[in-house]
Amino acid sequence: MNRSENLAYAMPYEQITLFGKIQGQAAAAPIRAPTLFSATSSAGFMHSSNNFVSTVAADVTRSGVGAYTVKFSDGLPVVLDIDIRVSSTTGAAAYKDGYWTDYNPTTRVLTFGTNLATTGAATDLLTTDFVTFVITGQKNVPGY
Repeated sequence: MNRSENLAYAMPYEQITLFGKIQGQAAAAPIRAPTLFSATSSAGFMHSSNNFVSTVAADVTRSGVGAYTVKFSDGLPVVLDIDIRVSSTTGAAAYKDGYWTDYNPTTRVLTFGTNLATTGAATDLLTTDFVTFVITGQKNVPGY
């Protein structure tokens, strides 16, 4: 199990972590997060070299209130974990939770949703909301 050069950190063979970030657009499909650096806030910024969300606008979709899909420009055949982190500059009343329901490693499409943290009701991502994806996986399917 421990394939890391750092003996204090256990990791699977060929472990890779990918990142992605999108920005909400209310009742429209979200967009890829801005790539312009800000010296005063990193809430909505992710450099394009780190953002694995597809650059094709149609690859990020909204199918209903708080229901989305996002396609990544690269993928992993084995996904160990997907962490969805929603940040907002709106305030506590608009805090949201993100969850994922499916990831297709062949098409590299993640299906996910957002709920209001206070009520659990499905809700759209506002323009002040940003979703960061942290995908941990392996480069190859291990031999069993």
